[in-house]
Amino acid sequence: MKKATDWRAALTQIAEKEGMELGKTEEAPVEEKAAFQKQNFTIKVEKRGAGQKKATIIYGYNGSDDDLTEFGAQLRKKMSTGGSARGGEILLQGDVAQQAAKVLEEMGHKVKVQK
Repeated sequence: MKKATDWRAALTQIAEKEGMELGKTEEAPVEEKAAFQKQNFTIKVEKRGAGQKKATIIYGYNGSDDDLTEFGAQLRKKMSTGGSARGGEILLQGDVAQQAAKVLEEMGHKVKVQK
């Protein structure tokens, strides 16, 4: 049975002969996206869908649809819930209005919860 060669060791030897360093790459500077503008949101709990389940709707987003989608994804991730973002509103599954208000206020937004 033939012994397998260690390809990493072989590459390291070749690189050393050539004066190269393995495993070190130049990292391009990461551009941070500008933080979302501080906005005024209105939160309302409604019954939606065929089963009339409760959903928390966040109204009042001003920005592009791409930014809305990304903002909604961040909010859903922080809240650990499902939902969607389209048409200027963010839908979160369940009655999570108070939690959403708290998260949005921590992000620096102004929030009004409607009953």
